[in-house]
Amino acid sequence: LKHELADPATIENRVIELCQQFPHGITDQVIQNDMPHIEPQQRAMAINRLLSMGQLDLLRSNTGLLYRLKDAQAAGKMKGSDNQEKLVYQIIEDANNKGIWSRDIRYKSNLPRDRKS
Repeated sequence: LKHELADPATIENRVIELCQQFPHGITDQVIQNDMPHIEPQQRAMAINRLLSMGQLDLLRSNTGLLYRLKDAQAAGKMKGSDNQEKLVYQIIEDANNKGIWSRDIRYKSNLPRDRKS
């Protein structure tokens, strides 16, 4: 089992399966608990690859970072946007119908002030 899970594609597929089981997002701890034999470097490489391919969203919550499966429809909307724009859009979308202050967007995104207009 250890050798089978060490395959990068297998790790990526398992992360996607976990995201499907937990549609609101998973933490790194969930991935660690599910695949305890995987080295942190292998886990990070798989997650980074999924993020760069646009299959995962990276979100920040009160408990830390969350990985969530990207919605195919939303992925199409954001085509051509850079990562900072995608992050700001995600924060606004997460605010849902409650609205959000630009100050809160700055805080949650850690982007410099001149980035938003």
